[in-house]
Amino acid sequence: MTLTNLIKHDWNIADCTTHDKYKHFQHELSIDNGIVYKGLRAIIPKALQRKFLQLLHAGHNGINSTLRRARHTVFWLGITNDIKNNIASCRQCQLDAPRQQKETLLLHTVPQQPWTKVGIDLFEYNHTHYITIVDYTTDYLEYDRLDNQTAETVINSIKRCFGRLGIPRQVHTDNGPQFTSHQFSTFSQSWNFTHTTSSPYHPQSNGKAESAVKIVKRILRRCEEPKLALLEHLNTTKEGLTASPIQQLIGKPTRSVLPQVQPETENSQGWWEKRGRNEKLQQRCNDGARDLAVLKEGQPVLVRDWSQHQRKWQEAQINRQLSSRAYAVQLNSNLFWRNRRDIRPLVTEPASPETPEDPKQNASSTQVDTTKSANHSDNLRRSTRERKPPSWMADYVPS
Repeated sequence: MTLTNLIKHDWNIADCTTHDKYKHFQHELSIDNGIVYKGLRAIIPKALQRKFLQLLHAGHNGINSTLRRARHTVFWLGITNDIKNNIASCRQCQLDAPRQQKETLLLHTVPQQPWTKVGIDLFEYNHTHYITIVDYTTDYLEYDRLDNQTAETVINSIKRCFGRLGIPRQVHTDNGPQFTSHQFSTFSQSWNFTHTTSSPYHPQSNGKAESAVKIVKRILRRCEEPKLALLEHLNTTKEGLTASPIQQLIGKPTRSVLPQVQPETENSQGWWEKRGRNEKLQQRCNDGARDLAVLKEGQPVLVRDWSQHQRKWQEAQINRQLSSRAYAVQLNSNLFWRNRRDIRPLVTEPASPETPEDPKQNASSTQVDTTKSANHSDNLRRSTRERKPPSWMADYVPS
């Protein structure tokens, strides 16, 4: 029994079990030109349903749009599920589908000890390449300018940073060619750290480094002194924390242009140990050493001429004293800065005194010299005694 016959006989036919589901809305069914309608929607027979599904999805609209279109045109039992399944299995729609909704946030494991896990990322600003390194525990970050983005250049920059702050246990990066290269794999093995990478084209999984890049770009864009601005950033506590990133890393705030009282640190034991060690070292170095005499301005000296290959001593003159052990010396019409150890006083040969042949002549010459000295300078007057030869020389006639 067809649905058309049931409608024509007002559903009075006994054998209508095959169309029982249509009874719930039999008052909405009608026939026009041999086509059964449910309201204004044509009821499509099963043999044509697949074709009409394709027609409904000809514009490759979404599920809701296709359902709205079907509610004004066609109907059959189960049309909603058929439309959903047809669109979900459409290969063209799947290939051109938008990105899926974001997933719940998965946090990185934050180590308790500073500088245990770091994130690294590369970026470009104003046609210049940079690298940034950030600590997952303290949020301490550094950036460095790169001449290029080769693996060798990147590794050398990382080595300089690790040489200052130590080698972390884990380094997390993206899948850039610098980090997936054989050179970086060798570097991680030789420097004994674990290298992990985020999913390709998924920067959110390296979010700590991406956030550090934003901070550095903002500093480079806004500040005339980027390094000074970074220093202030690292000395600034974050909301909800009591210690700044640099204070968490090294145990104390660093000095900046802002006035700040430096708190006492817990390194007093180490300070006393180092002081005692330095005193012992000073005592050991001072054995057999002595401080050299202070040189006067204009004093002739001998100075090491380091510009000469032989490094010989050259005659020079003290120009002025620069510090307790440094002098400016005049050497060959040029001024040089030399340490006191490289300067020796120039010792000149003293004038030898004439040996008198006769005491009388010596006495008379002394008197003449004294007279000349008195005539030469009126301010300098010295008393002289009369000199007489001894009595035993009376028998000798001076020649």
